[in-house]
Amino acid sequence: METWANLKPDTPFNKLFPDSKVPIKSMFPIVPREEGSPHCYVVDAKYLSQEQIQALAEELYQMWQPECTSVQMAIDYINQGLPLNIEHFNGVTSTSSLLMSMFLGEPEQSDEFEDDEYEY
Repeated sequence: METWANLKPDTPFNKLFPDSKVPIKSMFPIVPREEGSPHCYVVDAKYLSQEQIQALAEELYQMWQPECTSVQMAIDYINQGLPLNIEHFNGVTSTSSLLMSMFLGEPEQSDEFEDDEYEY
């Protein structure tokens, strides 16, 4: 898992993610098309265990009835990329060197210090 979002302590999803880390596809939230809909992080299901997917699907099935007609429907939705409201999270982290280079940029020669620049 390269990128994850950290759950807030009071979210109902903490019981499914004991370390409070939810794998996400991007550290940039998606912006919904419908005005007034919340920004979301998309859960990356390939980093979830089968037990987590099943438990999450059961939770979502209970929350989304009657629109969600089965636990399998929720599992399919999770596997396609489940959007979770950013309100459930207090930050994101990534170990992806590509993402980090986007934020930090490439180091320049002027960024490097030479030993003789400073007196000790």
